[in-house]
Amino acid sequence: MKGPPPSMRRRRIAKLRSENPNLSGADIARVVGVCRERVSYVLMVEGLATKVPPAPRPHRYCLNCGKELIKNTYFCNRDCRSAASRMTLVCDVCGSHFERTRGEIRKSRNIHSSHTFCSKRCQGRWLGKTYGGRRNVPRPRESNREVALGSEAKGGKGGSGILKHLTPVAST
Repeated sequence: MKGPPPSMRRRRIAKLRSENPNLSGADIARVVGVCRERVSYVLMVEGLATKVPPAPRPHRYCLNCGKELIKNTYFCNRDCRSAASRMTLVCDVCGSHFERTRGEIRKSRNIHSSHTFCSKRCQGRWLGKTYGGRRNVPRPRESNREVALGSEAKGGKGGSGILKHLTPVAST
């Protein structure tokens, strides 16, 4: 004997569907011991639902303003998205509060490590304090003509004056 008679299987399939409406046809087929196509046919003949109703979706809310969302997104509009991506920071030099986007912060962190500046002016002040405030003043040196002529101008052979000029001379 293979198992229970067909009418008993049919009643069991109908009973499982009515008691567990969220149980899939494949799960009912495994419990009863028939194929899922047979379960679908029996449910159709009995007038019961052949498909499981979809599970209710959890409500989603905008991450910025808290409004309920209809679409599968994180923000309700572009304004909320841009407002959520902006952060308020404090300048390391002048102490003023300013806003930057997360991308701008990431970019500036790569350049200045952990320092934040509200403007290029404050950045320049910090760089001047940190790396010395010396101006780029040109050093006094001989003119290019004197370097090129070297010892020729002093009465020696040409060409060797450049090396003499570049090599340090020991003071006596």
